[in-house]
Amino acid sequence: MKVNPRWLPHKGWARPAVPVPLRAWLFEEHSLTQSLAQLCSEGVRVRLLGQRWEYPLVDEARALAMGDGERALVRRVLLCCGKRAVIFARSVIPECSLRGSGRRLGHLGTRSLGSLLFSDPSYHRSEIQYARLRNTHRLFGQATQHLRNGVPGLLWGRRSVFHRRQQPLLVHEVFLPELDVIADRQGG
Repeated sequence: MKVNPRWLPHKGWARPAVPVPLRAWLFEEHSLTQSLAQLCSEGVRVRLLGQRWEYPLVDEARALAMGDGERALVRRVLLCCGKRAVIFARSVIPECSLRGSGRRLGHLGTRSLGSLLFSDPSYHRSEIQYARLRNTHRLFGQATQHLRNGVPGLLWGRRSVFHRRQQPLLVHEVFLPELDVIADRQGG
């Protein structure tokens, strides 16, 4: 049976448990896409894996203060450095957040969600939460189903809610093994 990971707030996180090469990425408060672009000489691209209306997972609905039976637009992408997938992202966008200028969130295609969120000062980010992801977690399965070089036993992820007025959206980011390869190759 697949379960949801235990998300911990930044203040409750045991930093020594996090592998040293991942710390800078896990605790980065700015756009991961921009940070990746500085590291990736081959260029960063967004590979859209899917986008559809779904019922969010229980912990996602709770984080977004959604009522029972409310659906959200769920977007899954891979951030790639050249051809290497380095970050898996799952965004959960309630219907109320797709109104007005929020409609553009439903039409990003292969554009980075971060490029929109971090360029619009009306979006505010909640505290970042962190989790160790194992193969018993739903998010782990989604993040690893497209990996070609084997599935690791453990991944690290984070999530946060972005708010714009009363329009929230939840962004999960899972760090894939190839991120270490890119960082090592570039000396980061």
